Amino acid sequence: MVTVVRSWLHAARSALLGGGPVLAAGTALFAILAAMPTLAAVVALYGLVSDAHSIESHLAGLDTVLPVAVVTFVIGELERQASQSTGQLSLTLVTSLVVAVYSARSAAGALMEALNQAYRVRDHRHPLLRIGITLGIASSTLLGFLILMVVLVALPAVVAILPVLRDVGDLANWLRWPVLFAVVFCAQAALYRVAPAPRPLVRRRIWSGALVATGLWLLASYLLSLWVDKVADYQVFYGAFASVVVVILWFYFSVLAIVIGGFVNAELERSHGAPDPSRSMV
Repeated sequence: MVTVVRSWLHAARSALLGGGPVLAAGTALFAILAAMPTLAAVVALYGLVSDAHSIESHLAGLDTVLPVAVVTFVIGELERQASQSTGQLSLTLVTSLVVAVYSARSAAGALMEALNQAYRVRDHRHPLLRIGITLGIASSTLLGFLILMVVLVALPAVVAILPVLRDVGDLANWLRWPVLFAVVFCAQAALYRVAPAPRPLVRRRIWSGALVATGLWLLASYLLSLWVDKVADYQVFYGAFASVVVVILWFYFSVLAIVIGGFVNAELERSHGAPDPSRSMV
């Protein structure tokens, strides 16, 4: 156990003192660019089955996971998107998904580069294969985000509509958060499986990094929320841009958690006798 913790600490140190923060910042930028059209797609999908203006009423409790400023920003964006007429929702859905996939592909490419640095490997895969992987990661990420939004947003609405489910409404609302953790954890594991360039004769480790990344993501979200609410007054320094700054920080810390998880996996591979990865860099 001591060896594992020591490996985790060494991995975190390598990530923070290396190029991890810079690569995380670049990835976070593209992730933010993908987030806005994704929210538009969420509103468009919700508007096909219900009143789009009521979507923000089902986000109660989201501030227990994300910083309040992030939730406020998301709700404000959802309200802005919902102000469109119903007849435009289908076109909005298609356009938003196209823009979101394109931006998310750029974020996936930057994240792959960050994880390749964590594993100290060069990506010799065919360019078309890399494009396919980035598109797959981007599409899967957007799909997972949409599923999460359905779970967090639509589940309370379904419970309220169907009388049969009203007796288990509290349980259903509580189950949203374990589902959120499980989806994020599985998404992290899948990302560590396919994103870094493979090395021959090395068993890819994914679960430890996924656990660390998910735990760090939850911890960073909580600490950022606590810092913004109790310590820092971003309104004084950034004024109307305060919420945007907090959103940028949250995306940055989220991506940095993924990068640190990649370093953890790579460190565990090396500690279990994997070949020296520095030779793969030439």
